[in-house]
Amino acid sequence: MALTYTWEIRGLRKAAESNGLNDVILDVHWRKTGVNENGVSAYFDGSTPLPVPTGDDFTPYEQLTKEQVISWLPTIIGDYENHINHMIDMGIEAKMKNESEVVLSPWGERLDGAV
Repeated sequence: MALTYTWEIRGLRKAAESNGLNDVILDVHWRKTGVNENGVSAYFDGSTPLPVPTGDDFTPYEQLTKEQVISWLPTIIGDYENHINHMIDMGIEAKMKNESEVVLSPWGERLDGAV
């Protein structure tokens, strides 16, 4: 089953100053979504701390692009991305088999998980 994966930036946490640099991103809150050829999807949410930049590899906050931040994630996450993809795959498989569904909690709130 071939999946198409996409990354979404859900939030950034920054420090006013770090390592002598201003407005430094400390971590990225993200969602990775997988969609199969039938349009069935599942997602995995995460938060990844970023290494402290030096002057050489620092991009000023106001010059950052969504594509640049997304490009950092696979490198920083490394092999853990295999786990993320596996969890997304399992979520899609469960939906395809009608084994799971997102439901309201017993107290009436919708609880979003990694499915």
